[in-house]
Amino acid sequence: MKKLSLLLLLAVLLGAAVAPAMAQDNLTALARYFPADTPLFAAVDISDGTLTQLDAVLGQLGVLLPAGTIPPVTVTGLLDQAIQEQFQGDFQTAIRSWLGDTAALGVLSLDMSSPNAPVIAAVAITDRAKAASFFGGLFAQQIENKLYTKEETDSFTLFVPAKDSYQSTILAIGDEALFIVEDMELLGMPAAPLSENPKFTDTLALLPGEGYAIQVYLDYSNFIGMMMEQSAASMGMMGSMLGDFYNVIGAQAYGFALLDNRAFVMDIVQTYNDTAALEEAGLVMNYPSGPVNADFARYLPADTPVALFGNNLGPATLNGFENLRVFGDMLQAQMKQLPDEAFNNDASRFLRDFNLGSIPTFINLAFSGATGLSLETDVLPWMTGDYALYMRILPGAENGIPPIVPDLALVIEATDPDAAQTLVTAVGSAADQYKLEYATETIGSSQVLAFNAPFLNMLPLNPANVTDMERALVGSIDLLLGSNGEVLVGGTRPGVTYSLNPQGTTLADTPAFAEARQYALAEAESLGYLNLRGFVPLLDHLAGLPTASDRELRDMQQIRMVLGTLSTASFSFSQGGDNAAVGRFVLTLGSEPLPPAE
Repeated sequence: MKKLSLLLLLAVLLGAAVAPAMAQDNLTALARYFPADTPLFAAVDISDGTLTQLDAVLGQLGVLLPAGTIPPVTVTGLLDQAIQEQFQGDFQTAIRSWLGDTAALGVLSLDMSSPNAPVIAAVAITDRAKAASFFGGLFAQQIENKLYTKEETDSFTLFVPAKDSYQSTILAIGDEALFIVEDMELLGMPAAPLSENPKFTDTLALLPGEGYAIQVYLDYSNFIGMMMEQSAASMGMMGSMLGDFYNVIGAQAYGFALLDNRAFVMDIVQTYNDTAALEEAGLVMNYPSGPVNADFARYLPADTPVALFGNNLGPATLNGFENLRVFGDMLQAQMKQLPDEAFNNDASRFLRDFNLGSIPTFINLAFSGATGLSLETDVLPWMTGDYALYMRILPGAENGIPPIVPDLALVIEATDPDAAQTLVTAVGSAADQYKLEYATETIGSSQVLAFNAPFLNMLPLNPANVTDMERALVGSIDLLLGSNGEVLVGGTRPGVTYSLNPQGTTLADTPAFAEARQYALAEAESLGYLNLRGFVPLLDHLAGLPTASDRELRDMQQIRMVLGTLSTASFSFSQGGDNAAVGRFVLTLGSEPLPPAE
């Protein structure tokens, strides 16, 4: 058996753990066998609970997909079949009788130049004798062919490649775990284990959930060291400056879980080292923010499939402007210290002469020249409340010209109603000054600026170059701006019309949005929402157009089937304490089959 075959067999044994499942109380217990400075470590749940949850997922997919798409199998059944092909018995008797509940993989060095990979794979076991017996049968042919030898020590039962063998994988079976390595020196308990490294334990402790099936730890300092060596050699002082930014990045932790047998969760923790040097340079490291007010979704239509929620848009933008100015000045200072021969083409000379810090200045001058208001003093400071950016793709004409109409709107809480209305008035005055065509309309109780089909002026001057489809699509897009004293809204006509005067069921009332809120971080400071099934009506509309080809119909049918297995996706972010940030990504399966297309 080749080395690849052995690894493949182990992958089959542990394959159930690739998907999120029920986690052990101490998923990272095997970290005690890895050195404290291990830069990359992953632990996986391989317990019976994993198999049970994976069977539940397969069962749910069988309900959601057309009959017969998922064969009536179980993960345990597949494992039994794989074992019976080479061994007597089934998974429970041949493997589970000695297999523990966790497995781990550690990369001990990022320098892969060594002929023996600095990697340890570990699997918890409960019975050394049974495990040794199982692998004794597995290696019997290799031992007979003198490719491997079996050795016994007090600590391990070893299966070692023969001296002249092309094999390199060593299997060591201990009392509590078995190990796969390519270097005997990697075996044994380290004097300083990873499990006692405060960076490791503290970073994993910041993960916001419980019951993870997979946990991953990444110590970024090892990557930073390699990057700094490369950048210092190739970029000189520039590499040194970038090092100040890279060195701020601390360790990362990832946690994967499956909730309610249908919500796949990935949590991410990013820690930061001391930021004093960057703060002394003038960079703003703490952006003002607070928990998202998900009830702000009452200003969004119920059929919104994509939305982003947050708060303090104005102060965050101001901080971003300041950081861009500081970074631009720092970059310019470093550029000036590089020799002229380093800039040997137009692109590099442009980067040398262009200051990124001038971008905010240009934006402010353009805004002030157009509206007579200062973006940084008259507009952004009052945008301290909630905001939402959302998008819809609405069905177009029944004849397919155009087939769809995009709808995009930004809704900002008018914490200063007078200032919000002043902005709308200033935009109208700017349009008058520059002779831009617009109309004043009434939506609810609000006076709204309507720039009807403004993109028509951007079409090619020669009408012969414009297709009917392009003209119909561009002509269907009106841009509106208005405020009703509660919110300031800008965007395309359908969205602005709704958000200024919400009617009937709103996004806040829908089960799909409630589901996204249920699985989001408790104190999320931003929330992204995606209703995957919300695109199905659009697919059905496109499939019903007379212009749809047979191939397009088949493609849309396949996409519809995939969307039918899913429900919502979401991401949420928050601060995880001092010098840390936490993110969560969630994908949920549908709870019931998708109704057939009409």
